[in-house]
Amino acid sequence: MSEIAEPLRPARILLAPKKYPPLRDFSCGRKGSFSEKLVNDCVRNLYLGRETLAQTLIVLEDANGKLIGVCSFYPHALGRLMGDAQRIHVVGVDRRYQGKRLKDGLRPGDVLLRSALEQIELTCVRMPYVSTLVYPENDRSRALFARHGFRELPYSGEGSIRYLRAPHKQLPILTLRPTVAVRRIVQRMKSTSRVVEVGNDLPVGEGSRAGEARSGSSTGEAVDLESLG
Repeated sequence: MSEIAEPLRPARILLAPKKYPPLRDFSCGRKGSFSEKLVNDCVRNLYLGRETLAQTLIVLEDANGKLIGVCSFYPHALGRLMGDAQRIHVVGVDRRYQGKRLKDGLRPGDVLLRSALEQIELTCVRMPYVSTLVYPENDRSRALFARHGFRELPYSGEGSIRYLRAPHKQLPILTLRPTVAVRRIVQRMKSTSRVVEVGNDLPVGEGSRAGEARSGSSTGEAVDLESLG
């Protein structure tokens, strides 16, 4: 296991996954579980440009720029009364950092999911319904989403468990590194037809509907492979 160099860099949206080499060798585990394979394949396909599902990809790096983990989400309709709903697609922590906690006691997976929820709120102007799918045996994922206000929906006993987070749920109080406040920039971008590119990434909270990368895992299951230890 590797130590996490702190302070972490602010979580950011990756606009061009194919130009970010750390994704090529990313692995959240080599135990052969389907959940681990799902995340690894999704990240690798994003790097290779083979994914077909458009999703926003967020990366978390340590003080030295080493990739700690990833989280992605995409628009997912839940019904006409639920508005601009979103779905968390994957949450994965690099296997070298699983089981690690930051100096403030937080898990990297919590930082990633919180950052994704913050970006969803900014992208949609106000927080929408957010859903995810988790395999019943994935206790770590189930605990992660429960900590962030997701409610487990009735389970039929087959397939993945559906989780739903209502708009009125408050984001958990975490001691997070500040991200760049750019709501005025977002409003300016919305009012123009210009395409704005800022290198290969944007800090989480910067940009409206920015960082939609082409991806294509068909299951859409969200997986948190960080250890609770």
